Amino acid sequence: ELWQTDFKGDFLLLDGTRCFPLDIIDDCSRFCLCIDAKEKAGGIIPSFEAVFKQYGLPKAILSDNGGAFAGFKGGYTLFERWLMDLDVLPIHGRPLHPQTQGKIERFHRTMKNELLKRNAFFDLADADKNLKEWRAKYNEVRPHEAIDMRCPADIYIPSERKYPDTIKSYEYSGLHRVLKVNFKGYLRFDSKVFYLSESMVGAELEMRPEGADFASLCYRNYKIAEIDLRTEQLLNRRISRLD
Repeated sequence: ELWQTDFKGDFLLLDGTRCFPLDIIDDCSRFCLCIDAKEKAGGIIPSFEAVFKQYGLPKAILSDNGGAFAGFKGGYTLFERWLMDLDVLPIHGRPLHPQTQGKIERFHRTMKNELLKRNAFFDLADADKNLKEWRAKYNEVRPHEAIDMRCPADIYIPSERKYPDTIKSYEYSGLHRVLKVNFKGYLRFDSKVFYLSESMVGAELEMRPEGADFASLCYRNYKIAEIDLRTEQLLNRRISRLD
């Protein structure tokens, strides 16, 4: 139901380039769903799409506040919008508190001690091959103390929620005002203008009044921000599920 994801700290390859492994693990079983060797800390949607097709959709994904995952200062990332389109809740740990993602931090230490400290890889393809071979051993051979010395593959259960061929349109209740984000990422209503995010261009948002001076902005079945109508400021950009 919950996955954790992060980039392992990058390391140098023998050809002079660097490798940024993207890792995804299941929170309950510690099963590693993905290790993708990347040339930079980005380009994560294709990796997640492949994992969703193979293992189904979780209810939520926990990450840190890295630029590939979270976009608090600049609005929202395309990754966050895409997850909400799929009805997957993006959760981000508190800044400067890596213990929130403790399980994947432990996974990274294991990877470092068992593989990265003992080997050098020629290029990105070589690193990717070895990382994926180690992933298979981690999942299927190596017992894990936190799960009573069983292997993650022994207890992992894939999600029953399948990755859709197309993303369905969303219909709001009709009880509240619906606004559309313009081509520059701004939201306009009455005489007020708010910058939301360029990643939300074209999105329709429902504005739900919260008393006389505040309103909630909702994208699909997620609350994504609050508006202070007195100061015309966006507050609390953290995403939460409405139902």
